[in-house]
Formats: sequence, structure tokens, C-alpha cells
Amino acid sequence: MGVPRSAVVSESESSRSEERELRIVLEIERSGPCCMDDFANQVVDVDVRLDEETCNVDATVHDTETDTVRTMFFSENLCSYCPGKIFSKYDCLPRYRRIDEGSFLMETYASDTDTIADIVSEVRTISDNVSVKSIVPTDDSDGSEIEIVDLTEMTHKQRQALTYAKEAGYYDSEKKISLQDLADQMDVSTSALSQLLQRAESNVIRQLSTECKYPEE
Repeated sequence: MGVPRSAVVSESESSRSEERELRIVLEIERSGPCCMDDFANQVVDVDVRLDEETCNVDATVHDTETDTVRTMFFSENLCSYCPGKIFSKYDCLPRYRRIDEGSFLMETYASDTDTIADIVSEVRTISDNVSVKSIVPTDDSDGSEIEIVDLTEMTHKQRQALTYAKEAGYYDSEKKISLQDLADQMDVSTSALSQLLQRAESNVIRQLSTECKYPEE
């Protein structure tokens, strides 16, 4: 479920267009070295192009010791732990926003939350650690970021149940949709749905509680 896909496919099989409704930023701790490690924390702009076997990079580097800026080109065999290839697998363009020693800050655009969850889940299999920094709707006019939880910490069924409940108005007091009504719509038992929602809600509360500030008594 999640944000609905909005895609248009032309008559030509080689051409398609699809609205990307979400922007995601991930911080990824790599599980191995990178050709740009020697310039970690000095890269001010980078353009990375990947194919099936090669990683080609144009990097603008600021040398703080000499206070000079230069552009470097790198070409290396594609690493087995390169997160960019996972982005590309899901037709999402990998953008490397920051390169630190041992980590990347990466950005991409996706059409729905399920795609994001799949990308994060798969990147985790080849990385030491992955943190979801933000997910922002691309139609957000003021560009403000929203509080977000890491969707991949929920099971697919938990995400599905929580998303369906929200879209059906279960959390809207004015609609007054009962758990039984929601279970009937989803064709599951009330007890099964209750357990899924409780676990999903607990996951959300646990993640957001680390950011909450409580008023002093």
C-alpha cells in the first residue's frame, strides 16, 4: 500500500514516466572501502554514474590545507557493497550528498513507501548500518521535513495494516470507523488486525519517543 503509484507508460516499451512523490535521505555506513576515501570530508560536489560493472565519478574536492578546489575523476570496478546499485535496481537515481570516511549521505526520489522500504531493507544487507534521515513529500511547498519513522523496522503486514487503517480513516475521530469495520474491509479477523496494529503503533511510538520532549511538572 502506501502512497499510490502514479505512472504513465508510453506506447514505446523503452519509454515511461512516473511521478515520484517522495524524497528520501539515507545515511549509510559502508561495509568496505571506496575510491573516494582519500578525499573524505573534502568533497563539495560529486556526480556518480554506475553501470553493471563500473563506477565513474566526477568529484569536486576542496583541499583545506592549500585552500584550493579541483575536480577529480575516478573509475573503478563496481563494488559488491555499493549502495548505489540497489537504488538503480529500483529505478531510483542515487545522489551522493555527502561523503565521509566510511559513510555516505544519499538521496533519491521514489513513488511510494513500499519502494523506499524495499531499498532500505536491501541496502542493509550489504552495509554496516543504514539510518533513514528523512522522507519528504515532493509536493511540500515549504520544503519542511516531516517526522518520520524507519518503515523497515516493521514487517510488511504491519506497514500494510497501519497504512490501510490510516487511509480508511480509522485514526480519524470524525469518521468513527471501528476495528471490526476495518477488519471486515481487510478480510482479516479482528484479533489478527488488532495485534498487527498494536505492534505497528508500538514501533512508531518507540521511534518517535526518542525525539519527544515532555513538559516539566
